[in-house]
Amino acid sequence: MWEVDEELYQKVLEFLPYFVEEEKPLSVSIIQRKFRVGYTPVVIVFDKLEEEGFITGYDGGNPRKILKLK
Repeated sequence: MWEVDEELYQKVLEFLPYFVEEEKPLSVSIIQRKFRVGYTPVVIVFDKLEEEGFITGYDGGNPRKILKLK
């Protein structure tokens, strides 16, 4: 099992309000560009955020929805 990059996890968690305020879609590619990281670390962070109820699950190529901020 892959380990979550806790630093990246915290950065993404702190960045979630931006997507709500700006009504922007949340996607792996946006996070990759914002934090200059690869695909796999972001997907692992997204999996953890999903498990903890912060975002919706994977739905094809559609952006994730934010369910809660804290």
